[in-house]
Amino acid sequence: MGTRRAADGLHPNESLRAAAVLFEVVFCTLFEQPSARELPPSSVASLALALDASISSRIQDAAAAYAGFLLDRIGEAHADERRRIARDIHDRVAQNVVVAERNLSLFIDAVSGGAVRADAVSGDAVRAGSGRTVDPVERVAVARSLLTEALDNIRDVTSDLRLRRPVESLEAAVQTYVASLAAWAIQFELVVNGEEGWLPIEARDQLFLVICEAIRNAVTHASPTTVLVRVDIAPHEVRASVEDDGVGFDTGTARDHKGTGLVSMRERVELLGGDLTIDAAAGGGARIDVLVPLRATRRAGLG
Repeated sequence: MGTRRAADGLHPNESLRAAAVLFEVVFCTLFEQPSARELPPSSVASLALALDASISSRIQDAAAAYAGFLLDRIGEAHADERRRIARDIHDRVAQNVVVAERNLSLFIDAVSGGAVRADAVSGDAVRAGSGRTVDPVERVAVARSLLTEALDNIRDVTSDLRLRRPVESLEAAVQTYVASLAAWAIQFELVVNGEEGWLPIEARDQLFLVICEAIRNAVTHASPTTVLVRVDIAPHEVRASVEDDGVGFDTGTARDHKGTGLVSMRERVELLGGDLTIDAAAGGGARIDVLVPLRATRRAGLG
């Protein structure tokens, strides 16, 4: 039951509310019978305890299955993230480094007296067109440009891996992440209200990862000029939003697209007992809102 409800996106709170209604309906229906009204108080108490124990047992099993399902999905999301990082390193970093190394090798040949023509390297590598001799200095300039681009790509790929210890300050951690995106020439605005001391450690960590994933989605897919990040912390809940003025997207299509990271974000939020909503449209920007009840987080033993 818990696995099925997790797959359908039904929170355990719904099961608890259903259980309360079931208990009330069964008990009221029972005591509408004339014979039940003559039961002694001890029998009534026994019936109530037995019914409560039966329902609670099912709820506990369902809650455990629900948590197990989400943990499995998070594990799958982590594996997907590792595969994505491996692809990014190969496609965005390794290729540039290989071509830069080739240009430097040709530079060494050239300054050593070897006659090397541009068609010895790919046209994309030298960016000078094939069929003519390329100046050695140009080779170094091309290699430097490629290595600079590779370095920028390495920063992009590794920015998600900087979380080596629990986040001590959500605001500082997000600021550090935003600073790593300076090469994108996007205007970022970060607003954090409330006391971070109200946030359990696990909630801080997971919210940081969700916010970073939302920012990265906006930067890499939406081509925005501005990104606004807002976090409002209260003793009983925390609300966070990431809003951009980019190209937007079709939420129906994105929901089924594994590369967007939306599934991972939603599962992290649900593990905290919260909700994630998306407001987006093609050509109209996008906004991701997160609501996490902090008391529920503490009761679940996550903080």
